[in-house]
Amino acid sequence: MKKVYVVLAAAMMATTAATAQVKLGVEGGLNINNLADHYTGPTNKNMTKFGFHAGLVSDIGLSDHFSVAPALRYSMKGGEFDWEYNNGPIVVEKNDKLTFHYIELPVNIVYKTGMEGSGRFLIGAGPYVAYMVNAQNKWYTKTEAVQENGGGVIETEDKGAQRLSVGNEADDVVKGFDWGAQAFVGYQFPMGAFVKVGSQLGFQNTVPKESNGLLPNPQNTPANDGFMQKNYNFFVTLGYMFGGK
Repeated sequence: MKKVYVVLAAAMMATTAATAQVKLGVEGGLNINNLADHYTGPTNKNMTKFGFHAGLVSDIGLSDHFSVAPALRYSMKGGEFDWEYNNGPIVVEKNDKLTFHYIELPVNIVYKTGMEGSGRFLIGAGPYVAYMVNAQNKWYTKTEAVQENGGGVIETEDKGAQRLSVGNEADDVVKGFDWGAQAFVGYQFPMGAFVKVGSQLGFQNTVPKESNGLLPNPQNTPANDGFMQKNYNFFVTLGYMFGGK
């Protein structure tokens, strides 16, 4: 599936490059990621996690000021969670650092001020689809157990890393497919270099339907009882379009 996705995306960009008013470029930059979640259960705190993106971008001119800009890139997303929950006399603190690796195809409609050959401000927006090629989690868990009859507190720690199963089955942790929308503003210099800042919002729940993912579940609540987890991020991109004047 992912091979077909990459081949089709590459073929599309190669085809558009053969038409008039088309430019190709390279881009890369910083992702500031997080995972939006909604559920009832253990207390948690969401934190941002840094990643990066890099790939190819094309610009298909529709007029002097409008163009369509499909891209094909690698994008690192994910998030970090601190969990804290009680299970009787046991208090558990857990940290999860999730890293998602996607091959991504965004398609933006771009408006440009000014004319070709001059510096131009950019405004763009559009959808994206993405396929996950890998996912990992690094965790740290601290458990405090209060002993009966004044026996004190026993504290244990555990940490490690694991590759997460990707798919849409009950025993999978994260879905392989994501989709959403993005928007950005930017500036392109006369010789082709450009800078963009913007954000993405995923519409897909990344947790399979019958799975709780990595959600602590001390009360043994039903699987996926209102649990939702979606990608969102802010990004800063630097790039260069070949054929600038």
